[in-house]
Amino acid sequence: MKYFLLALSFLSFSAAADLPYQPTFNWTPPTEFSDSSVLDPLNDLSGYRLKCTGAVIMEDVLPNDVITWTAPVGMFMAGDYVCVMTSIATNEYGGTESVDSNPVNFTISQKSPNPIVDFGVR
Repeated sequence: MKYFLLALSFLSFSAAADLPYQPTFNWTPPTEFSDSSVLDPLNDLSGYRLKCTGAVIMEDVLPNDVITWTAPVGMFMAGDYVCVMTSIATNEYGGTESVDSNPVNFTISQKSPNPIVDFGVR
């Protein structure tokens, strides 16, 4: 079974001055499996999953052609969060989910509505 690497370059957040906030997430798709063979995100991945502590749990998988996503109203409020991103292989590759990216810690507040946070590459 092949495992794949999720290479996230950065995660940026923007939030309106009024509650609730709507952070925007940006990432770079992985380009290789963990065995260093070439991975084509549009053909080899079915999507991405964002997991954040402190946020409303999101069950949906983001499509494989999306690299920017804005959270819906009500998912994030002012507070502290830790997020990770995973990629999900197509059924051809067993439909497995990658290991979590490096965790990203960030705070959304009136004083810091637009923090920019970098993901580590795994």
